Amino acid sequence: MSFTLSRPEEKAKEHEMTTVKELVHSGKLAAAVEELNRQVRSEPANLDLRVALFELLCFQGQYDRAQKQLDVIGTQRNDLRLQFGVQFFRNCLEVERKRQAFFEGQGLPAFLTEPPQYVEDYLILNRQLTSDPQQVPDLAVTAEASRPEISGQLNGEKFASFRDSDDRLAGVLEVYDGAEYLWLPTEQIRSVQVSKPEKLRDLLWISAEIQVVDESPRPCFLPVLYPGTAKATDEELRLGRRTDWAILHDQLVIGTGQKVFLVDDQEVSLLELGRIEFQSVGVQV
Repeated sequence: MSFTLSRPEEKAKEHEMTTVKELVHSGKLAAAVEELNRQVRSEPANLDLRVALFELLCFQGQYDRAQKQLDVIGTQRNDLRLQFGVQFFRNCLEVERKRQAFFEGQGLPAFLTEPPQYVEDYLILNRQLTSDPQQVPDLAVTAEASRPEISGQLNGEKFASFRDSDDRLAGVLEVYDGAEYLWLPTEQIRSVQVSKPEKLRDLLWISAEIQVVDESPRPCFLPVLYPGTAKATDEELRLGRRTDWAILHDQLVIGTGQKVFLVDDQEVSLLELGRIEFQSVGVQV
């Protein structure tokens, strides 16, 4: 069953969606959520509105409310493509909760293969941040000293070192693989191809293709925002428009906002990475 809107109705709906887009573009996340809530109440069967609301609620870290939107979307139409989309979003929510739990001191990330010893230093470092912060300065020094330098190429340009600019994650890449929250040690990665963002959800989870050593390339998603960003009071940070840095215990650099990587001495945001190719540990480019 289909229907056609009259021209005034079309213009009114276009104006409403434009208003939401303008609010998001202006960094007014709370106002955009409020406006979408109003529109969803007015048009409860409009899937596009509910999907947009789901995405904005994820930026706010309101995962329970976002889940409720998914539950409604999943029952509105028995469409295979729609159900695949709903399952994708369910997986992302599940991984977000696992990630949040880890950085709050509960649970652990998964690994594709046995991680190198230095990764344990980063696991302990993150656990101590929530349980015994006084140990953090020494642990940060130990973790950084044990992390190997990995060389490679970024979009064809050689580099001698690559790491996440956030000290909690310096030696690993966070990956969403289905409903699994993975840590991939950089030395186990052969290449990464990061897609260009096209939709709002790409500012939460960007699609990528990763090839680990001795395996074929695999599709996955990478979290665009640092852990805890949803708790920021600055809505520009919540939307990943920029990155702010805090120094904890005079030692640990922690990011809020969009993820940034240190390639030699140059900062490159996640969404600007493009293609990365890593050399094996100890191999010169």
